[in-house]
Amino acid sequence: MATQLECGFCNPPEKYQKFYIRDYGYWRVALHESQVYLGRCIIPLKRHLEDQSLVTPEEWMEMLQITRDLWGVTKELFGTGRFNLSTLGNEINHTHFHFIPRYEKKVVFEGITFRDDNWGKNYTPYNRGLLVPEEIQLKIRDAIKSELA
Repeated sequence: MATQLECGFCNPPEKYQKFYIRDYGYWRVALHESQVYLGRCIIPLKRHLEDQSLVTPEEWMEMLQITRDLWGVTKELFGTGRFNLSTLGNEINHTHFHFIPRYEKKVVFEGITFRDDNWGKNYTPYNRGLLVPEEIQLKIRDAIKSELA
């Protein structure tokens, strides 16, 4: 088990802080470094908590609101057809969720074509080799951030 000091969400490397989109009361929304699914976000709980069953009712209610907010924003900006919400905790033992927008049709954003080759199926496995340039990642972040404000 990682201590709070060692936790990648409690003490994130500076290179990830630029992907922050919005802080809510209990959760933080950040653009996920993998943009295979355009608009994918990661949502860690702001307090260190390893046991997900101990999330409070207030934290759950806010998570529901964040999910609704992200769903509306990605639908408006990118034409999201549906979304997946995932929580695994295999690599970082800190309560967090992955918001994964799903697309029935290809989407072009800033000249890059995004295809959801797993539409109608589990989002994994996916092409982990697809690298979106950082300047495009920041434009995705800014688009979501401006709508989520």
